[in-house]
Amino acid sequence: MDYEPIDDYRNHIKERLARIETILERELPDIKEQLKLANGRTRSLENWRNYILGGMAIITLLFTTLK
Repeated sequence: MDYEPIDDYRNHIKERLARIETILERELPDIKEQLKLANGRTRSLENWRNYILGGMAIITLLFTTLK
């Protein structure tokens, strides 16, 4: 079998890691901003869900006590 020398393989891995790190450094601020926006939307939807559930609970309580 024809294997690459270990030093060539290590250099190849180091180059790939360096490329990944540069891409990550470039894209990380944008990813963080998108994550903040997504979390804000999720929080807003969860708040509306809680308001609706609370309103339904109050209506159910009113109907059961008025019976």
